Amino acid sequence: MRESEGTATGAWPGVEAAAWVLRVVIALQCLGLAWPVLFGIDDSTIAGYLFSVQGWSSDAVTSLDMIAAWTLVVLGVLTLFCPLWPVVLLIAVWFLLTAVATWGANKGEFSYIALYAHAVRYLTPIVLIGLQCWPRRFARSHGRANFAMFVLACGIGSTFIAHGYEAFCLYHEFTGYIIVTAERLISLKVVQADAEWALRVIGVADVIVGVCIIGCAPRLLTPKPGVVGSLDASNTLNALPT
Repeated sequence: MRESEGTATGAWPGVEAAAWVLRVVIALQCLGLAWPVLFGIDDSTIAGYLFSVQGWSSDAVTSLDMIAAWTLVVLGVLTLFCPLWPVVLLIAVWFLLTAVATWGANKGEFSYIALYAHAVRYLTPIVLIGLQCWPRRFARSHGRANFAMFVLACGIGSTFIAHGYEAFCLYHEFTGYIIVTAERLISLKVVQADAEWALRVIGVADVIVGVCIIGCAPRLLTPKPGVVGSLDASNTLNALPT
């Protein structure tokens, strides 16, 4: 049975809070991808793929990259203050293309799992569409919101598992993060062997968390008030770090 927008919102106010969190996260992700290009710090992943793999000219790639960066800024601001489903869908497509470009360029040590590692990034806009930006001619429903949360949980779990796998395989950048962070924050010098041991423990923990999140995800398809409240809280905590 369809519900009016006001009824759905009033009966389930947690959806609006979760949607606002997602809007902020998506806007920050847009700015995070755009600012290195706008300030000349680095090219985007898609630009690197077009240049190195597809053989585009440097001028064409630079022009496209700058246009895309400014477009991302505009889309991020619109998502934050005036989210419309076509705008949010464009962001999802760009995030997905970024993951595909990472996989296609095959430059990174773990680029072959890029689609899994980036899952929460490109699925989050889709989730926002299901929660808040659905076309107005379709009434929002608890079932659709539950399914959106299910998709988000799967995306978060996938990202946890992918990064856990990278950590367990001793991704060199993660090892460097542990050594540098320990020395700068607590003035502790960590040797390579200890950093690798810690990284394997972190990797196992991440994989376990990811599996648990995905394992519990089907329960989110059942509209129970208790599940709704706990899911809103977990999304707030889990979506931000990604």
